[in-house]
Amino acid sequence: MSDQVPDLKEKCLLSNDIYDYWYVSQGKTTVPSIDDKEDMMFADEAFDILGFTNDDKYDTYKNTACMMHMGNMTKDFVPVGKEEQAEIKNEDNAVKVAALLVLTVSG
Repeated sequence: MSDQVPDLKEKCLLSNDIYDYWYVSQGKTTVPSIDDKEDMMFADEAFDILGFTNDDKYDTYKNTACMMHMGNMTKDFVPVGKEEQAEIKNEDNAVKVAALLVLTVSG
């Protein structure tokens, strides 16, 4: 997500480094003919035209950010016992996803 929408990265708990997000950094991360800031501006304006409230827009952005954070969760688990069992070794991404989805985290 670009910086075109003010405070978007902060609200979505995103860093400035696309390589922090495994799901979205596997292919080409830059394409000379694509202006990410312009595309983000168009998307944000389209939400306005469609009558999305600010909360609706940010919920959509947060959902996308959840997918970005969840892509990193594959490296947050370690196998335990049988192959279908695992324990979390780093819950940072899970906590971010829970916060974005407004879920309660319990210990």
